[in-house]
Amino acid sequence: MASMRESDTGLWLHNKLGSTDELWAPPSIASLLTASVIDNIRLCFHGLSSAVKLKLLLGMLHLPRRAVDEVRAG
Repeated sequence: MASMRESDTGLWLHNKLGSTDELWAPPSIASLLTASVIDNIRLCFHGLSSAVKLKLLLGMLHLPRRAVDEVRAG
């Protein structure tokens, strides 16, 4: 079941961040990156395209401190 979750998360990320028209992740991505989503991303990160990986990492710069603390605690 974890592989289905990984592929769903990977597809979702590609749909959200896969466009090459925009090179930066919008600040609104931070509202989508909950602790459970970040955990799923950790599982599928290696299979993502380079553009999606870069936008995802840049989008994490917008995460509020409390979200980072939730991920650390989880």
